Parts: sequence; C-alpha cells; structure tokens
Amino acid sequence: NLQNIPSRFEFRNCFEAPPGSVIIKADYAAQEPRLLAYLSRDRELMKAFHEGENVHLTVARAIFNDPKMKLDKSTDAYKTAKGINLGTGYGLTPYGLSMHLDIPLEEAERYMSAYFARFSGVQSWIARTRAEGARVGYVRTPAGRRIWLNPYSRHSENVAINGPCQGGAADETKRALILIHEKTGRENYPVVAVVHDEIDAEATTKDSKKVAKLIESCMLAAHNEIIGDVVPGEVDITIAKSWAGGKQT
Repeated sequence: NLQNIPSRFEFRNCFEAPPGSVIIKADYAAQEPRLLAYLSRDRELMKAFHEGENVHLTVARAIFNDPKMKLDKSTDAYKTAKGINLGTGYGLTPYGLSMHLDIPLEEAERYMSAYFARFSGVQSWIARTRAEGARVGYVRTPAGRRIWLNPYSRHSENVAINGPCQGGAADETKRALILIHEKTGRENYPVVAVVHDEIDAEATTKDSKKVAKLIESCMLAAHNEIIGDVVPGEVDITIAKSWAGGKQT
C-alpha cells in the first residue's frame, strides 16, 4: 500500500525506475482547497486561485492580518494556514486545530474566527450543506455522486462537509485515470501508482516529457469536466530517477 509510505525523501528515494526509465510524479496542486472554493463559491478563495496565488499564503495573510507577508513554507504562520485550509474540508474545529498544531485552544479559536470572517462563503456553505444533508440523508460531490450520511453516527456532520470535498477529489482523479487509459491503451498505460491527489507513472527517459504532458493534460481535462472554469486547475509535474523527485535539500 504505497499510500502508507511516508512522503519524506529518505523513504521515497528507495523507489527507483529501472535503467533507462524515470518516474513521473503528477500532483494536483491544492486540489481540495480548489474544490472547497468551487463548492462554497467564496469570492476571496476563488480570486486567489484565479490570480495564481499560493492559497496557503493568502489565508496566512488573512488570519495574521499581514497583507505583505512573504512566502516561507517553514514558518509557523504558513503551517497554521495550511492546516486550516486542508482541515476546513474535513469539518475542522478550533479544538482539532489546537491539537493538530499543538497550540492553545484560545489561539486556535482566534485563527478560525479570523478565517471565517475573511472567507465567509465557506462558513455559509458548511452550515447550508450540513442542514441539507441532515434533511435528505446525503450530500453530492461536484460530479453529482451521492454520499450517504449515517444519521446515527456522531461523525455525520463532518462527513457532510468532507464528502463533497474529498469525494470530488476522488472523482477528478479517477476521471483523469480513465482519460489517460483512453489515450494510451492497456499495453502502454504508464500509471504505476495513485497516492491521494498524486498520479505516479513510469516512462522511458526518451518519452518522459511526452508522457508527462499527456498525464498533465488528462488531469486538467478531468478537472475542467467536473469543475469547469469556476476555479482553475493546476498540476505540478516532477520527472526524476526516484519517487523522491530529486536531490534532498
């Protein structure tokens, strides 16, 4: 189960392509935050993606009230914003954020309040979706797939939020795999693994750029089929000898 392999360099670097071949790593950039922006129609989130901003930096600037904050992925501010961005689609609570980041509950509450004050469309969508899910017993992904809710489970409210986001991400990825298969066929199918929002493939060094371009175009086509141009898609491509994607820094 490759999804259980830690993403750290020393682990992924153990996986190498055979002689004459390389590994292509194609990763949907900020896939679930983009789906959250699409579902909620929050103007600030959609604006960030349309302008090509780093959405974690956008959120960090909002919750720390620092519009000139620079992009530095090692800072606590960036990690806090990323935790909120990824957690919101899972029904994140201030308590959950405090546990995840190991910060006081009061601090987590302040960050979450600042987030929802700036991205109010997300808060409205959460309330609306939970209410509708409780009424009809299911929620839908952007592709229209139903995700049924268990009314007897204490997790049903979180599933109502997580289902459309994570389920929508799964729909995109599965559709991309179908498109890749349609264009390559069974004999030349390059995909060797799928890890969450990442599609991993193997190709000869000679054909690697062509295969990478094909995979990228199929992933973006899948996104556009489901989301349209409401929120643009983006795919990060890495071509390297090992799954780690390059030299350790």
